[in-house]
Amino acid sequence: MWSFRHLSALRIINLRGNPIVHVGAYSFADLPLIESIDLTSCRLVEVDQRAFDGCQHLADLSLAGNSLSRLSPATVTHLPAPVVLRRLRVDGNPWLCDCRLRWLRDRLAATVQDRHRQQDPVCDAPQLLRGIPWRQLSPQQFACPSRIVPEGRRDVIAAAGTNITISCNVVGDPEPRVRWSRNLPTSDRLPSPSVRRRYDSGSTTPERVPPWHLVSSLNLVDVTVSDAGEYRCTADNSAGRAETTYTVVITSNDTEVRDSDFDGSAAGRRTSLTVRASILIGSMMVVGLAVGVASCAVVIRLRTVHTQTVDDAKRQRTGSDKISTVLRRSLTVTTHRGKGYATSVVGSTGPSRHPVSVAWVDCTLSPAEDEDHDDCQRTSTANQHEFRMRIFPAACCDYD
Repeated sequence: MWSFRHLSALRIINLRGNPIVHVGAYSFADLPLIESIDLTSCRLVEVDQRAFDGCQHLADLSLAGNSLSRLSPATVTHLPAPVVLRRLRVDGNPWLCDCRLRWLRDRLAATVQDRHRQQDPVCDAPQLLRGIPWRQLSPQQFACPSRIVPEGRRDVIAAAGTNITISCNVVGDPEPRVRWSRNLPTSDRLPSPSVRRRYDSGSTTPERVPPWHLVSSLNLVDVTVSDAGEYRCTADNSAGRAETTYTVVITSNDTEVRDSDFDGSAAGRRTSLTVRASILIGSMMVVGLAVGVASCAVVIRLRTVHTQTVDDAKRQRTGSDKISTVLRRSLTVTTHRGKGYATSVVGSTGPSRHPVSVAWVDCTLSPAEDEDHDDCQRTSTANQHEFRMRIFPAACCDYD
C-alpha cells in the first residue's frame, strides 16, 4: 500500500479522511514501533487480514466511520494481544452480524478501553438484528443459518432385505440440530441417527467458520417394502432452518419396483417414461402406414391418368385423319338474290364424295378465288355470286 521504509521510528500515523478504499497485506510492516493508526472516515470497504501484521506495539487502532461489512476471522491472528491493543474502534460501519464476525465482538469485549467514550458498533444485517448495538447481543446471536450441502443423489434404490444409509450434510453456526422424519404419520418410530463432524481438507483455518460439515446418517436395517417412501432431514439453529427430502425405493425379490406407497418416486418416473416411449413408437408406426397407403394411391392414380392419356391420343389421331380429309375440300356457295343459296363441295379427287355438314355460325364467307382450283367454274352472271368457304375442324362433323 504505502512505503514507510524510511520512517521506521514512526510511532503515530493519522490518515483520517483520506480516500482510502483498501488496506493491503503488510501495509505497516515497515513501522515496527508504531503505536497508533487512525483510519477514521477513509471510505474503507476492505482490510486484508494481514494488514497490521508486524505491528507488535500497536495500542490504538481506529477503523470507525467507513464502509466495512466484515473482517476476516483470520485477522485476529495478526493483531497484537488484547493487553497491548487496548483501544479498538470499529463503530460507524454497516456490519453483517453473522458467525464470521463473532470474533470481533468477542475481541471488543476483551479489549481494555474507556467504554464511556467508546461508541458501540451497530448491526446493519441480517434484518432480524438491524439497528441493535453489539453490546446487547450474545455471542450465539452472531450466527450463520443452517444450510444443507447437496451431496450425491436424493433417491436411494435398494433390494428388500438389505441395509441402507441416508446421509445429510449440514453446516451452520451455532451447530444446527438435525432431525429426521417420514412423510407417513402412522409409520413406526425411526431409528436414532448417527452424527459426526467431517473436516474438509484445507478448510480448518479461521477463513471458514465453521470449518466442518455436520454429517447426520440414518441407518435402515433389513429393509422391507414398508420402508419405501420419503424421508425428510431438517436442520435448524438460532439463525434459520433448512430441510431436504430423500426418496427410498425398495425392490422385491423379482426386482419389481413397488411405488404404491408414494408418488413422484424414481420408479414412477421410469414407468411414465416407458409409457410415453411406447406411445411415441406406436404413433410413428401409424404415421408410416398412412404414408405408405397414400403413396400407393398416388401411383395407381398416375397409372390411370397415363392410360387415359394414351387412349385420348389414339382417338385424336383418328379424328385428325378425318379432319385432314375434309380440309382438302372446298365448299362452293352460290347465292341467288332473293332466292336463297346452293352449295357444292369441290376440290376433292376420287370417285366418291362424302356429304359435309357445316356449322354456319362458325364460318366466314369470302369471294371465291379459282386460280388454284382447276375443277371450279367461275360464274359471271350478274344475279349470282360465287363464294368459297374454308371448313375448319370445329365446323365439321364426323362422317364415314
